[in-house]
Amino acid sequence: MREAIRSLREEIGKYTPAESGDLFSQLSNALKDKRIKQNDIAVSAVIIAMGILADIKAKPALLSFIVPGGAPQVRRYALISLASLPLGSGQHKDVTSTLYPLLDDPDYDGLVKPAVAVLSLLPPSKDDQDILRELLENRHVGVRVFAMEKLSHLDSATNAQLIMGFLPASDQDLKEAALDALSRMPSTVNIILKAIDEAPQTLRTQDMVRILSHHRNRITPERARNRIKKMLEMIGSHDKRFELNWEALKQLKPEILQSEILKIADKAFAGSDYATAALNLGLLDKGGLLTSDLRYKLMLATLKTSEKSRSRGSRASDPALEHAARLLSENPREFKSRLLAEKILTDEEFLYLGFHFSERLNEERRFGADLLRHVTHKWPRQQSAKLAKQKLQLEGHQET
Repeated sequence: MREAIRSLREEIGKYTPAESGDLFSQLSNALKDKRIKQNDIAVSAVIIAMGILADIKAKPALLSFIVPGGAPQVRRYALISLASLPLGSGQHKDVTSTLYPLLDDPDYDGLVKPAVAVLSLLPPSKDDQDILRELLENRHVGVRVFAMEKLSHLDSATNAQLIMGFLPASDQDLKEAALDALSRMPSTVNIILKAIDEAPQTLRTQDMVRILSHHRNRITPERARNRIKKMLEMIGSHDKRFELNWEALKQLKPEILQSEILKIADKAFAGSDYATAALNLGLLDKGGLLTSDLRYKLMLATLKTSEKSRSRGSRASDPALEHAARLLSENPREFKSRLLAEKILTDEEFLYLGFHFSERLNEERRFGADLLRHVTHKWPRQQSAKLAKQKLQLEGHQET
């Protein structure tokens, strides 16, 4: 039998449609032969051959061998051959009505798994929704995974809520299936946002971020702005809802999150409230949402609020210096030009920056020297100019 099957697999591509049709007729007649019907090995061989032919007309015959009471190996081969048929279009209710009842059978590898393989080929149908929901409680992990995948294409709040119940699952296959399914279901967004407000302890940030990363722009700008406003009222409260809202909005409406925080920062700058500006722009920094322009504003805000201690230990942990170094590395000429024209910085702040960078190497060292020279030229009568000249001499820089 094995040789005949192997030979058929190798030669089937050479058959003409007429030859394939003739072989299918022979196989169909063989299944009616009493001698063959009494021999499970012979029946299995015919069924396998039908699968190789992949003729949709074989479907009724194959289904007839799947019903309970038949030999296990014959049922299994019938399922495997059924999976070879072109089932991608149409409802195939005869297939679903035969196969869904099999999914609670204790023989997972021999019967349930190949049945799932067939059902996976069929397009999702609302007619199957109730049974798919029931299958979420099936004894087999593989069946529950299958049910989640199918339900993910039948998006509804009910289906999404049921699948969310698998996020805490200890079985990694179930958890991954739930994450993948919810990533395809827009209804998940409202459920997550409601959970943030009412039951934040039920959400894991990592899971939420993974799901919402697939649902960008699923909420309106107005709704996003309202949520941002409420979120910012929680700053410093250690309320888990702040973290969850932040991560959710970063996935759903990052551009609005940036623009709303920028509005707050600009208002704070206008009122010389640099601490508020630094606090809010710092959120964008932690969230990876800083543009170069926003980083420049954050550098100014943190510089204005810095202690500006010239000790090495203090400078090593000053975020203003870190932001300045980053901006300098991105575009040295533009950053220096913009900084030297900055009107809100004092001589002490330019001295602080110049003092720090004049000790560095290469581009940073030259930048620091230029800032020190700027201090000596713009504020020649101030104590800062005297200190700037001393630092230039100490570091071996020219004063002009």
